[in-house]
Amino acid sequence: MELNNTSINGVFTYVPKKFLDNRGYFAEIYNKNNFLKITEKEFVQDNQSLSVEKNIFRGLHFQIEPYAQDKLIWVTKGKVIDVVLDLREKSKTFLQHELFELSEDNFSRLWVPKGCANGVLIMKENTILNYKVTNFYSPECERGISIFDKKLKIILPIKSEKLILSDKDSKLDVYKENDKFFTNL
Repeated sequence: MELNNTSINGVFTYVPKKFLDNRGYFAEIYNKNNFLKITEKEFVQDNQSLSVEKNIFRGLHFQIEPYAQDKLIWVTKGKVIDVVLDLREKSKTFLQHELFELSEDNFSRLWVPKGCANGVLIMKENTILNYKVTNFYSPECERGISIFDKKLKIILPIKSEKLILSDKDSKLDVYKENDKFFTNL
């Protein structure tokens, strides 16, 4: 597995090797032994979402301790722009973000460590997004930051008035200086 570092500390991408023939392909998507060479984290839950329309934005979401999560994210069908925002106060990339294209065509996987918020912009109808997480979901520890926070300077490839958000995501607040989500990371 070849890792590609990104501009965000601890975030990386990789593309699994495909073995092609006239029937299609075979690929090893996840191998615990290979991941243990990178991190000692183990996955405890797999999640999947279907977005039937394009321009849906889900996020920016994260969970705080004791249920903070590392995520391995990929697209089975369709295409997304994934936004990663570093919220780790001790990180050299604190409050920086990067956008990643994940699609069935580029076959790319994205590792998002705990302490980072994550959001996805759906670019194609009927997109299926998958992610493995290292901790269980906890409603009490769930948090979010508005994608419309002008201080974060996140520029998506579509106009903000075209975004489709859930009621919950449309009510997310902006990041405030006194927000101390991840002081020990």
